[in-house]
Amino acid sequence: MYTVKEVAELLGVSVHTVRYYDDKGLIPGTKRNSANQRLFDDDEVEWLFVSLTLKNTGLSLKEVKRYIELYQQGNSTLLERYKIMTAQKEKTLAELEALKLWFRNVQTEQNIKMYEIKDEIIPENRICTLEQAEVYVKAVENYMEEMKPEKTRYDRPIYQTDKERDGWSR
Repeated sequence: MYTVKEVAELLGVSVHTVRYYDDKGLIPGTKRNSANQRLFDDDEVEWLFVSLTLKNTGLSLKEVKRYIELYQQGNSTLLERYKIMTAQKEKTLAELEALKLWFRNVQTEQNIKMYEIKDEIIPENRICTLEQAEVYVKAVENYMEEMKPEKTRYDRPIYQTDKERDGWSR
């Protein structure tokens, strides 16, 4: 049996996240000891991992809970669970394609900007001094730093809940 702290360390999440997911009913079968502390066995740790993974695919916690409830009902819900996962897969693939397109556009803009920078620094005949090359490299590095995108939900760890991301705490 594992304590909240041990589960948090095992999965690389905060103790708040473990408690939050348990309070939301996303870890079926959690037990408590005589001091009313949560205790988890391997099955509950696996459920938490599944819940975190499903959340990371973009499912809301409400949808994750629905999936768990369907799973607990047995094989009669296989088709409905399959539909949930298929719909989420399609949504995730569409988001991935949108990100790929964005990335291609950013790369194109970066390449154009790098050529513009190079033309400003390096003479037309492309022969340059070491100092000019260093200036060019530094200008490109500065530009690349400026072009870093704002963080998206994909930049956060899989275990981070929306409330943790937004600085919410109990």
